[in-house]
Amino acid sequence: MVASLALLGLLTVADAGTSGRPDGAGKAPEVVPGVSDNYRSLRVLERYPFKVWLAERFDHKILVLSVSSDDPQHPKHSIELDGHPAGLLAQISIAKAKVTVAPIAGFNDNLFLVKLFGDNPEQPEQIVERMQYVIRRAKASRLEKEGMSVACQFPGDATILVTGRSPLSFRVTPDEKAIQVGGVPIQYEMTAAGIIPGSPSCKILAPLYDESASAFEYEATLSLANMLSMKNELFRAGQTRQGLLHMRPHSKNAENIALLTIRELSSFFDGGCSFAPPGTKPLPIPGDLVPLFRAYDDYTTLFPKGIRAPSALYQKASRLSECRHHREAADLYDAIVRRYPDHELAPYARGLREEEMEAATKQVAPSDVRGRVPLPNKPLQQTGSPQ
Repeated sequence: MVASLALLGLLTVADAGTSGRPDGAGKAPEVVPGVSDNYRSLRVLERYPFKVWLAERFDHKILVLSVSSDDPQHPKHSIELDGHPAGLLAQISIAKAKVTVAPIAGFNDNLFLVKLFGDNPEQPEQIVERMQYVIRRAKASRLEKEGMSVACQFPGDATILVTGRSPLSFRVTPDEKAIQVGGVPIQYEMTAAGIIPGSPSCKILAPLYDESASAFEYEATLSLANMLSMKNELFRAGQTRQGLLHMRPHSKNAENIALLTIRELSSFFDGGCSFAPPGTKPLPIPGDLVPLFRAYDDYTTLFPKGIRAPSALYQKASRLSECRHHREAADLYDAIVRRYPDHELAPYARGLREEEMEAATKQVAPSDVRGRVPLPNKPLQQTGSPQ
């Protein structure tokens, strides 16, 4: 049966002043007694059982949620809901920010929906829903401590309906304006498959990772990627962001998304073939390298004149060499020499090209760079010519 959501109502807003560390020294006063607040408090939005406030970290805003200090049944700790320097909070004025909290019916106060309201980017005088966060209150178990975590987030101009309980699944439907331009409901499922035991994160079922995706699907995918990155689930964040790039490969932010995809996929890496025993036969490409290789290819295809293009070719060649795919590695080193002869990596690539070609002559079998993990995306189209 589809469960409905019951709202608790708008949180009471109270100014917290400008207490904190304006000069970077000392420690900021605690917004919630017992919960350390290392950043300058900008505005507190408060209601039992949570306290939600805006704070300042260096030069950008963060949104923090904490269990209230007067709740004896739960520990005193806080989590960040949002805090990317160039993210949503940068677009919202402190004075207009509002929050509501809604328990998700049927889950014994273990799941809550937090809505963030702020300026309408198209009509600044209006206050609209900007983002929604599904918050999970965990009970103590063998896998986790009692506490709070962000389980999912998605654009604010949408309605959520729970469609299943085990596993938890829900459908997010965009507003009427988004539907008129091709927006469709998105089905989510909450899974504990992240790298943090007992801290479930949602996933989008049947994501549409191509250019036919609607603006709502793009924003929902971006929200999910940012949440996974904040939770340090970097491999899933990178995979999700890779799909984001395939939705809008020619957007103004595409190069930054491509670079961030490489960084996130590189951050969660089990060593690839670097610990393989000695030998000459090419090794199968490990599954965790397949999306990373695709990320290198995406960047060098879309941005052949990008500042990181030689580095992407070089990194892929190095990882191929570790897996004894010497002929393919030699080809990539050769591409660096030919396309970017004045780059600082070119002299190194020239020497490594010769080493890889020599190693390739000793191979006992032809190499095979096909990975074990299928890639759902079609190849991206080049936007320019190499130098």
